[in-house]
Amino acid sequence: MARSGATALSKVSVQKLMRPDRWPAVLIVCAVPLMALTTPPSRLARSGLNIPPTQEIFSPPSSELLPAATTVRVAAIQCYSHPGRIRANRSMLAAKIREAAAKGARLIVVPECAVQGYMNPVDDARWARIPEPDDGELDVSLVAETVPGASTRHFSELAREVEAWLAISLIEVEGESFYNTLVLIDPRGLIAAKHRKRSLWMHGDSGWASVGDGRAVVAKTPYGRVGLMICHDLHAMPPILKNAGVEIVLYSVGWYGANTASWFGSIFPERYVTPNGMAVVAANWSRDAESGKWQGQGYSTIYSRDGKVLAQAKDDRCEIIYADLPCSKSESVKEVNDE
Repeated sequence: MARSGATALSKVSVQKLMRPDRWPAVLIVCAVPLMALTTPPSRLARSGLNIPPTQEIFSPPSSELLPAATTVRVAAIQCYSHPGRIRANRSMLAAKIREAAAKGARLIVVPECAVQGYMNPVDDARWARIPEPDDGELDVSLVAETVPGASTRHFSELAREVEAWLAISLIEVEGESFYNTLVLIDPRGLIAAKHRKRSLWMHGDSGWASVGDGRAVVAKTPYGRVGLMICHDLHAMPPILKNAGVEIVLYSVGWYGANTASWFGSIFPERYVTPNGMAVVAANWSRDAESGKWQGQGYSTIYSRDGKVLAQAKDDRCEIIYADLPCSKSESVKEVNDE
């Protein structure tokens, strides 16, 4: 049975961070050909790319959630979660979610693995299925949770309290498998959607996580069709979400690379936002007084459907950013809601 609680971090030399076999100097993020971002599914299939046809549509009655609106305030919470400190991480996230909701945010997303913590590159601390403590590895079975489980119940209560949609990223266990998971909880406290990361990162979660099935999980909200994506999923999920009619993507990120500012400022929107016509709310991890500093922190960003930067975190410190996005007025959204 998976157990939650604190896990002691092994201190390993920061020099390991620079070992070529662990942390590449430059993270290349162009594995998905550009043609995949704008090509219909039939042509993608002929090209050899695997685009899962199945979609899961969740359509809670919008009248039970919030009245129709012309715009929606979204928020990306930029913060750092310490590996294994589940209660402290939950408390920190809850405080920031309450702050965002108090400022009018109704769609709120947090960074990758924010409940249990993703990793700490400075200490070379990371999760593993079969850990080697002397090498900085932590036992993922000690912190993984079922969905629903303790953390989803915690944030379900919070979603009801603040009357907002919460995208919560956590380490999930089902049977003998672990997943890097993003859960969307609606204002009634119900789990509206769940996405398991499809494109694992060899230096991050590939040592413990199983691959998600890559289906487009779409939630019908009063604001439009909302999809979920986790960090390295950018290699596969954007065309899948586009083909599913997603209008807003809640994007949970734990980035690593030397080009953070230019990546979030221009490269990511040019390659993945503009070609797909989806607004993206990207919440990246950051640092605090204890965590130390590494490449890839900060610069959480909110993009319009045409790739314009609407809001961006100033640096790599903890911060919440906001933007107002137009709500969908398409007939197709109404039809999904009526199914």
